[in-house]
Amino acid sequence: MVAITVGCYLLCAFGEYVWNLILGAPKAIYARSIAEAVQQAATKQQIIEQRDKEITQLTQDKAEMRREIEALRKPVRTPAEEHRLQAAKAALERRGNQGTTILRYLRNQGKLVFGSYPPALPAGFQGEQAHELLNLLLDDELVSRTSSRHPGGYDYTYEIAPGMANVLDELLYAESSSLTPERMPGSPL
Repeated sequence: MVAITVGCYLLCAFGEYVWNLILGAPKAIYARSIAEAVQQAATKQQIIEQRDKEITQLTQDKAEMRREIEALRKPVRTPAEEHRLQAAKAALERRGNQGTTILRYLRNQGKLVFGSYPPALPAGFQGEQAHELLNLLLDDELVSRTSSRHPGGYDYTYEIAPGMANVLDELLYAESSSLTPERMPGSPL
């Protein structure tokens, strides 16, 4: 009887071992794999958050560097220079393509003298038309005029106004300027 009891006990112990091996081990393995997956996901999430912070910081640094570069590229102007620049832009917009053309021509020639005969003018300009336009530009303070009397009448000499040469160079000859002849009001597109 003792042998039967010991045999039954061993059989039950072996049965429990097999039961745990068949049904318990997969649960433990599955639970462990879920825990590992959760831990890996948490680790990946931390890595993603860290990289997001780095990307945000790099984006901010890049934006700051661009602002610094733009600040270095922009010429620093005094208030007087800025005033002359804005006044010249407004005058060029009012006078259109003809104003730009005559000012470029005047800038290249240095001066234009209107007397008994008109000076050589750019193509498409007549003497009286150019004279009237230069008087409008005189009102805009982009050019200056001096007059001299002689026995045959008066000579009117037009030159770029003092202090406006650099501003006009920037506006008339800058390729990126919004006031190029193609973009001037009244010019054909």
